[in-house]
Amino acid sequence: MNSSGLQCDPHSAWYSCYPVCHRRLSFISYNCQAIPSHRPLRLILAILASDIIALQSTCEVWGWMQQQPGQYFYQRNVANYSIIGWPRANKAQMSRVSGILLAFDRRKFPKLTIAHIYTPPENILGRAGAVRFRFRSGIDLCVGDLYLPPSSTPLAKDIAADVWQWTKQLLQSLPKRCIPLILLDANARLGRLPSWSADSTPLIGTCSPDKENPAGTMFRRFVEDTGITVLNSFNRKSAQPTRFNTRGHRGRTDYILSFANRLRNIQPPVVLKHLGFHLQLPHTEQLADHAPLMSAADFVIDYLEKKFRPLSRTAVDAFVSDPDLPTIISQLDSWALSPQVQRVCQQAQDSSNPDLLWEIINGTLVSKIVTWRLVFDFRSFPGASPAVSELLSKRFEFRSQLAHAPAISLGKFWKHSVQKQISVIRSQLQVTRKAEWHLRQKNIAAHMVDASRHGNYRQVWHDARALVQHGLGPRQRIFHHVSAYSPSTAEWRSFVQLQGPQGGSAAVIVWDRPWEELGQFVHLGQLPLLPVSRSAFDRDKQILSLQMTWTEAQAQAQTDFNQVLGHLSKARGFATPPWSVPQKVWKAVLAPKGAVASLIMLLFAICRFSGLLPLKWLVSVGIPIWKRNAKVGPPAFRVIHLLDALPKAWFRSIWTRQIHAPAPMTFGPYARRRPEEVAIINRCIQYRLAKRGVSFAAALLDQANAFNSIDRTYLERPFVNSLPQSDVHFLQLRNRKSLCLMGDAENDAFIYLAGSGTRQGDTPSAQEFADAFQRIVRSFDRSKYNPLETIFLVASHPIRKSHVFLGSSTW
Repeated sequence: MNSSGLQCDPHSAWYSCYPVCHRRLSFISYNCQAIPSHRPLRLILAILASDIIALQSTCEVWGWMQQQPGQYFYQRNVANYSIIGWPRANKAQMSRVSGILLAFDRRKFPKLTIAHIYTPPENILGRAGAVRFRFRSGIDLCVGDLYLPPSSTPLAKDIAADVWQWTKQLLQSLPKRCIPLILLDANARLGRLPSWSADSTPLIGTCSPDKENPAGTMFRRFVEDTGITVLNSFNRKSAQPTRFNTRGHRGRTDYILSFANRLRNIQPPVVLKHLGFHLQLPHTEQLADHAPLMSAADFVIDYLEKKFRPLSRTAVDAFVSDPDLPTIISQLDSWALSPQVQRVCQQAQDSSNPDLLWEIINGTLVSKIVTWRLVFDFRSFPGASPAVSELLSKRFEFRSQLAHAPAISLGKFWKHSVQKQISVIRSQLQVTRKAEWHLRQKNIAAHMVDASRHGNYRQVWHDARALVQHGLGPRQRIFHHVSAYSPSTAEWRSFVQLQGPQGGSAAVIVWDRPWEELGQFVHLGQLPLLPVSRSAFDRDKQILSLQMTWTEAQAQAQTDFNQVLGHLSKARGFATPPWSVPQKVWKAVLAPKGAVASLIMLLFAICRFSGLLPLKWLVSVGIPIWKRNAKVGPPAFRVIHLLDALPKAWFRSIWTRQIHAPAPMTFGPYARRRPEEVAIINRCIQYRLAKRGVSFAAALLDQANAFNSIDRTYLERPFVNSLPQSDVHFLQLRNRKSLCLMGDAENDAFIYLAGSGTRQGDTPSAQEFADAFQRIVRSFDRSKYNPLETIFLVASHPIRKSHVFLGSSTW
């Protein structure tokens, strides 16, 4: 620590070791009776505020939501929760009130820990679902959500039998180390008859407010067959009714099931009647709906403890929008000018060690944001607009008055008055939300007209989709159709070592350790970048050598800095590796061009002089994105690379020094060009050829593993002879020394060095590939088309008035 109170640790690691600890997790089961607009999902999650939330009777249906072939669940993020929902099928025999949903706190259950998502057969879709989480050397947890039909539902007995049978098969398929946790609305009433397993473990207690019914008998048979324990049946408080109606009837229909002997410090389940009252849909003076059932237990979980924790959008936005930001930057400048930092700078310059300087700059910024005071939104409902939040707060206050009405004893006239005020607020909410929606649509339409006026058709298409709330692309990617299976690191390790045409990237594994040992990798410095074989050594010799004096390096660093600052101001997106900061922070810190900016320029100068790059600049985090291509394992995923924002802008500044003019029929990775234009042009060509009576055939060709398979010598050919040697050196280094970190649900990890192609997610990669691929297509055209065939497919460019061959297009 120095006088400015900032951390300066030139040897700070990315990660510390995993502490295996007992962490208390809370879980809630709640039948929400639909999710209407005046009680949105965000509001329900905010009020329940548990680590695991299971909702039943969501009334979501496939039909108004875009459904892909074979898709039976969706995934999306709401506030701090990751949502996995199973809507019901849009069929006549399906009950309209079915549909279930599981919500997990993303801070406790990262997406990486999802090992498997279980979906039932289509006949009970919307009645059952489960998600399995695996933590390394810690918990293996399978959370299930069940919604059994009421006895009045057609075919209720058959549906219930199918749900119990599916759940039984699920429990039998789980390994012994996996702990099941089932949250359900069974629509069944268990009696007071106790049950024990063969080893005398209690399964059903004697506490029950109801007489057992036929559905309860079927439920009891399932419990005895599987040996699972009904947790809310062993004391009077836990066994209280969970279902109420306006006629005064009540009963226990919601349950929590697990193996009690495998849980630690179980909190007896509690019926949260006050939350049920605030969340219920009818405006009555008493509880007339389901009440949430909540419990908690200790689990052994190996949370990823980082020296610098991952940065949230809330922390970053609070940092860059803080009124005291000039003071923060002044403190950072004082830190940068401190003797300790200046000694590190001199040491990095003398030893030509960019890793040393980058570690203290990046580490200090991360630690500063993590420890910065957050300015919280003190509205009761921060997910809504201020006007809507105020109305929701008033309604919440009136419902609180109704909840305490029996104690106040002011008569039925007062209760009726409060109910009328709640109805008025409900009407005001509908009007306010409708007005806000119309204003949103009006603003999007105006923005779309402005973008069209300026010729920005990429933005026009984006606004058009936002206007109609349509999914992206022809596959209509909405409500994120995610894979039910995540490949392990062993599968990824074998896959990336394949050659490019086979799907891999001719990779070499340079680090293969448990994820918690990743902190050791950063101390290796430039060692992982050294050639590990004779062939790698021969490939490295193709990288152009760099010869630059220190004076020339400083001058070039000044140019680099000015261009990087411009690119940071235009950059979008937030996702970065967990050890880095987003572009918003770099833009805010570097814009004043103070002492921190001088450190960055010194870093650029060291890189230019030595020809080396910090190790972290070359390491990306591979994020598998499911392609829905009917393949199994790693071939079913596309790997998108998360990169540091600052080096990403630096590589972009080098790439854009050369003008990359796209071919007339190349679309996609260029400004103001959209893939939709290809479809329109091709349809016009086919229409005109058909009208002329010319026979034709159209073929759509998709290159497999496009970015990873192309040879780098061919990929780099356009800029090798057109850019300065120093720029070519770093663009080649960016490709040939690119490292990627991959992990799986068990937190195993490895880092590989790609031997071919370019990494998708880096700024130049799309244009780099498009340029190379367009040259291949042009060569194909020249070899396949004769002059007579070419005449029918040539048109005049509407602006340049030059001749354009329309026979082939790439995107």
